[in-house]
Amino acid sequence: MKHAAFIRQAQALQAIALLLLLSQVITELLPATALGILLALALRWQKKLPRRRLISLGLLSLWAINQLIAGAAGWLEAASNLVWLLAALRLLEANDRKNIGGSGLLLLLALGLAGLKANGLGASLLAAVAALLVLCSLLGVQQGAEKLKLGLFGQAVALLSLALPLAVGLFLLAPRLPALWQMPGANSASTGLSDELDPGSIASLVQSDSAAALLQLKEIQLPPPEARYWRVRVLNNFNGRSWQPGPTVPLERNPLPVLASKQQQRWTYQGPERNTLPWPGVGTPQDHKQRINRNGELLRASNNSYVLLKSTNQPSWQMQPPLTIQGQWPMGSNPQLEALAWQWQQQYQDPRQRVAAAYHWFKAQGFEYTLRPGLMPTKASLDAVLFEKKRGFCEHYAAAFAALMRAAAIPARVVIGYQGGEWQPAAGQLQILQRDAHAWVELWLPPGQWRTVDPTAWIAPNRISQGVAASLSARDQQQLGRPMLGWFNQLLLPWQKLDQGWSEWIISFDRAQQNQLLEKWLGPEASIKAIQILAGGLCGLLFLGISLLWRQRQLQRGDKAKQQLDKLLHYLAKKQLRPNPGESLAAFIERVQGQEIKLKPDLIEFQDAYYRMRFHENCDEKNEQERLRIVVKNLFISSKCRMNSSQLK
Repeated sequence: MKHAAFIRQAQALQAIALLLLLSQVITELLPATALGILLALALRWQKKLPRRRLISLGLLSLWAINQLIAGAAGWLEAASNLVWLLAALRLLEANDRKNIGGSGLLLLLALGLAGLKANGLGASLLAAVAALLVLCSLLGVQQGAEKLKLGLFGQAVALLSLALPLAVGLFLLAPRLPALWQMPGANSASTGLSDELDPGSIASLVQSDSAAALLQLKEIQLPPPEARYWRVRVLNNFNGRSWQPGPTVPLERNPLPVLASKQQQRWTYQGPERNTLPWPGVGTPQDHKQRINRNGELLRASNNSYVLLKSTNQPSWQMQPPLTIQGQWPMGSNPQLEALAWQWQQQYQDPRQRVAAAYHWFKAQGFEYTLRPGLMPTKASLDAVLFEKKRGFCEHYAAAFAALMRAAAIPARVVIGYQGGEWQPAAGQLQILQRDAHAWVELWLPPGQWRTVDPTAWIAPNRISQGVAASLSARDQQQLGRPMLGWFNQLLLPWQKLDQGWSEWIISFDRAQQNQLLEKWLGPEASIKAIQILAGGLCGLLFLGISLLWRQRQLQRGDKAKQQLDKLLHYLAKKQLRPNPGESLAAFIERVQGQEIKLKPDLIEFQDAYYRMRFHENCDEKNEQERLRIVVKNLFISSKCRMNSSQLK
């Protein structure tokens, strides 16, 4: 096959683009399907792929099973998965230019959908490289290339460069409308946040060094390590073993406008998608759409970058009286814990005295902070934590202490979030990792507000002041995963700075930032002026495009050689003789001569006149035009003569 080399090369380019796409989604979606696609591509490359339809049916079945298991993944995520899967299956069947073009277009669509979820700087660069590879293969299809050349890559880069000014203009000037929809939100565990706390089912904890959040402070002093509590989720419902979120409602929105302040906390959340975001529990969101509920949870507004302004007022969520569910206790679930709590309740009338008694009791028990506590029994698991094993990590002690306080008639709830973080002076930011995930307790105490109490600080104070590693034994150090080398961290700082800037100024560029920027550039009524500039620019581009098309058409009309060539091709097309994509005129005429020997003299005459007119410097254009016209006329006349003679016979 004449173009087999190009098809294989285009397949390779699109396969690389698919791998770059899968690197963004394989950690979360359809790992079995992804591995199946990679194996099938390898077999397809070696031409050893049997029963392709059966393989396609199997991969689509894996997608369907995955969506049934995921359930709440949402239609947009399911559609995104299906698009890249269909692109991969189309690539498996690609044995001609048409299929290569189809798989390329599907890959571009899949890259766009993947960008809705993976939109960090690294993911965006990978997507750009993948799009460049796909665009190069599509250009080869459009031009009928026999093999890939570096020139195609240059053309792809040029096309993207031409589109860049338009993209920048639309990004800066196009009105930002509100979203039509929002993205849908074993015996070991990994650090991170979950909406359920069941420490009895976790035998060991593996520390994760993946990023959680970045915090930049502007004219605000960094709190000391022991005060770095970043709350995310509040768990109110206790069933005797585990803690889950309970009902809550947002606080009333502040009717007063939020005044600009130089004292700011600029947050960039980098963890898995969730509806509540880390914050210190104090401050006012700059975005008026961002709400705080009565549990003290900061609700996600539109993106993962947000600004908190310093506030001197006491947070209103701290003074919200406890709900009924925050004082409920399942009787008989943990008898030993209940007996101890009942003793304190009888002995001390003031709730603060019961908390003090709990402090001294915890300090005297010799509890061990460890990442290897082992499994707890199914029944009375918190009794086992406090009275039998006496070992665990923050989740064990927070869950047990909150239950103990509820049994002692003190409203209590568990808060999960992050504690600590590493200050990076060169970048001027606090880096919070998933290994900094933490759980603590809030109690409703006189004179009537929620107070933070962290039992882990009683048991392992080094965990709070110096981080996880400082509180562990040598054996537990092995659970920390890969070591974070200081020099490696220093190398990552510039990239983290770029990634944060990308997230803050590109991904999180909202309507408020756009208005502020346009008012700075255009002055009053900036939005109207921006629309006028955008409309004028689009009209100018439309006029330019129409002008270029009109000029090209005029040139074609004035091109006598092209007109005669079109007539010749039209004549030959009636005989089912058409040039192949990318086939030169000389090669086409040579192929036609082999099939229509009677046309050989006229075709040779046409080729000679056409090339002389195109490439000869001292060509007599009128004479060569006449030669072309006569050749084409003779072909039509001879064709009619042969037709008439055949009718007479």
